Amino acid sequence: GHMFGRALVEPRDGLHTDNPAAHPQLLVMIADEFAAMKYDIRAFLRELALTQTYQRSFVLPASLKTVTTVSTLEAVHKEQSARVESAQAEYEKALAAVNTARGERFAAQAGLDKTLKPVAAAKKISASAAKALGDSHQKLAAKQKAHQLVADLATNAKAVADQLKGDKELAEPAAKLKAKADKLAAEVAATQKDTATKKAAAQVAADKLTAAQKTSNTALAKWSEIDRKVQALDRAWQGNVRQREKAKAAHALSLRRLENARVLVEMGQLQSEFSAAQVEVVVAEAALAKARTAMPPVTAVLAKQRKPFIAAQQVHAAAAVILTKAQNEFAIKRENATSAAIAVTNATLGRGLVANAEALVGKNKFLGSVDGLKKPLTNASASAQSAIVNLQALQGILEKDAATAQKKVADSEKIAQATKVKLDAAASAVRSVEEKIAAMKKREQQIARQVTTAKAAAASAEAAVAVALEKLGARWTENYGVGAIKHLSPEQLFWSMLQATGQVAAQRAAATADFDKKNPPKENTKEGAVRTAAHAKHVENFVYDKLKSNTATFVKLFGGAAGEVQTDFFATADQALYFANGGTVRGWLGTLAGRLTKMEEPNALAEELYLTVLTRRPTTTEKVAVLKILIEQNDSRSNAIREMAWGLMTSTEFRFNH
Repeated sequence: GHMFGRALVEPRDGLHTDNPAAHPQLLVMIADEFAAMKYDIRAFLRELALTQTYQRSFVLPASLKTVTTVSTLEAVHKEQSARVESAQAEYEKALAAVNTARGERFAAQAGLDKTLKPVAAAKKISASAAKALGDSHQKLAAKQKAHQLVADLATNAKAVADQLKGDKELAEPAAKLKAKADKLAAEVAATQKDTATKKAAAQVAADKLTAAQKTSNTALAKWSEIDRKVQALDRAWQGNVRQREKAKAAHALSLRRLENARVLVEMGQLQSEFSAAQVEVVVAEAALAKARTAMPPVTAVLAKQRKPFIAAQQVHAAAAVILTKAQNEFAIKRENATSAAIAVTNATLGRGLVANAEALVGKNKFLGSVDGLKKPLTNASASAQSAIVNLQALQGILEKDAATAQKKVADSEKIAQATKVKLDAAASAVRSVEEKIAAMKKREQQIARQVTTAKAAAASAEAAVAVALEKLGARWTENYGVGAIKHLSPEQLFWSMLQATGQVAAQRAAATADFDKKNPPKENTKEGAVRTAAHAKHVENFVYDKLKSNTATFVKLFGGAAGEVQTDFFATADQALYFANGGTVRGWLGTLAGRLTKMEEPNALAEELYLTVLTRRPTTTEKVAVLKILIEQNDSRSNAIREMAWGLMTSTEFRFNH
């Protein structure tokens, strides 16, 4: 877990059959190898670091294929499920058998327990009787010993007294000893009788104990037989437990592999759909490009057709103007002729009225005698006649002008009609091209919508692939199919920033100078191994002592709380604010920025910046970005370099070890 960012079993304390190792055989192998290394952690970590797995990229391959088909894995999973069911059934059967046997043993134990109480009581009585018998034997032996001793003394005393008859002083002790011997003999007899009684009692107690023990031994033999059966069934059950756990682990592993394969198949399908969607986009874009390419020639034709159309429009418009002018002139002249005709008619009517007046005056004698009335009528009649003659002459002129104007209108109408025919022909040609262009534009819009739809479908398919890729990446990370990205610990982040900004190098130089000052090298003498080792140790201690002061800040900001898992990654506002506004990190950038500012060539500057901070060369895009920033901020070049370095040091790439 420390080396790869993920242990073979996660969570690392979840060691049970429902959570098998990602690769159980690998776990067994490296465990055996670690033991064979005599638990040498350095050697073990070195072996891990040298593996192809450790050195492989954490990026998922572009093309993903499953070697084993889903159907095969489903069959394996089905088989493992059947084995689990079979193992579970055997486990339950064995457990039932062992529980039944345990019940029998419990009953036998109860029966045995019933026999143990009488045995204990009989043992107690037998022991008491045996003790009494023993005490009686000891008492009898003591009395027999005392009697024997006194009897021997009495016999000897009697023999002495018999030899020295008449000596009262000897006769009296001999008599007392004999009396004492007789008394002790009586006591021995009494004790012998008591011993015999107690022996009989002890025998009775012993017989009862033997009987009780026989019953108990029978119960114990029955219990022992059942216990052996329980032990055998228990061993069989333990074997079933191991088989069941083994089957469960294999089942869990087969399920995990089946789910991985299903996700991989889903991923393949989504990638195929995405590829198909991309093809549709390409096809639609090609069709759109073709449609757009076809438009300019037709537009050129339209422009060509518009020229005669515009000329015909102009000619027709001019003819229409002439026609309108002729029509207006004809209307005026026709109106004048009409007015002249009306005037002739009115004059003729006036002449008739005057004639009627003259006739009336001639017939009426009274009126005829009035010279003042007759003369004006005569003058009016003459004037009317003259006016009629003049008006008739004018009418003729006006009617002739009207006829001329009418002919001019007819000629203008013919010309206008002819121009209209040409205009209609030109308009028809233009309209035909415009309809074609409209159809092409409509088709182009349809294809453009198809392109938009295809792009949306492709974007949706790409998003689905991204989701599936993330899902697959998560599953493969859990199963060592792909490496996990591992964030730097607070201490690693702290010292990495010091290394990138040149603080470590500066302090190393100062440490070397300090060492040489305190331990000046001897002239014309090569530096020995002892001095070299002392120098290295001095430098490391010096650098650490000078730079360690901010370690606690990084641990507080970037580490987990006490008692929490320290391998989990989290980002907080405090971390962001520290990077954005904290003067410590920005202060470290001065050394690096000062060194980079001296480099004039942008590509060389970009190379040095990326190698220093990210330990890799910049891409072409990144070089262009650096150049663009340097150009845009030419007036504050040093600040621009500082900001770029700050951006790289606070990036995801810097904070994660991959």
